[in-house]
Amino acid sequence: MKKEQIPEFTENDLVSAELSKDTDPQISKQSLDIEKSHSNKGFVISLLLIIGGIIFFFLGITGVVNLTAELEGFKLKLLNCSPGVLLIIVGLFFYWVSKPKITIK
Repeated sequence: MKKEQIPEFTENDLVSAELSKDTDPQISKQSLDIEKSHSNKGFVISLLLIIGGIIFFFLGITGVVNLTAELEGFKLKLLNCSPGVLLIIVGLFFYWVSKPKITIK
């Protein structure tokens, strides 16, 4: 039986992974480190967007932003919202997207 070729992970491979309990511990650690790095960067971006949105909101920066988005049965429609609210929503979306996605079965 031919042994499977194990893919190498690099810092540029920011993807989610599903690991089995039989996976080599070194590969598991490498996968977790990359996912943690990706998650931390996403958290920082999210935090900056949310704080920027709160600052915009309290400074009273006005404007009209219309946003419509549809994703797999999920609809988002914002009409006449302020830029601060939009930044907060984008920050929350970034946080949701950048959560760690590794499962061990």
